[in-house]
Amino acid sequence: MNAGSEGPSQLTSARALWFWAVGAVGLAVAAIALLPGLSEPLNTLLKLAWSFLLVFWLPGYCFTRALFPRGSLNDIERVLLSVAMSIVLVPVVVLLLDEASVSLRASSLAPSLIILSMMYAVVAVLTERLQANGGPQR
Repeated sequence: MNAGSEGPSQLTSARALWFWAVGAVGLAVAAIALLPGLSEPLNTLLKLAWSFLLVFWLPGYCFTRALFPRGSLNDIERVLLSVAMSIVLVPVVVLLLDEASVSLRASSLAPSLIILSMMYAVVAVLTERLQANGGPQR
């Protein structure tokens, strides 16, 4: 049986909706950071809201999703662990950027966090695919 006849791809299934939501949040943060035409209060409010998601939720969520695949944690545990892991991961990224002599600005931190989150999201999708195919269980 070839790979194309096994059913929908892992990224196009309904279970991978979170993966596309992570990408959408990353794109929204990048777009809002580059939008020049918004009025100042609205621009500040949008940047604050999306930056809050980027700093306090997204990296930790993708990390916990990679470590604990679907079904390992309930929703409350996943949200709390996501916030806690984001609080741990963001300073590590800041330290790495500082050590690499990159200026610490939103224009350097946001892409770094988006890339980190997407890397963890890809690992999570691969982990869930392994689990769905009867691979190693955690």
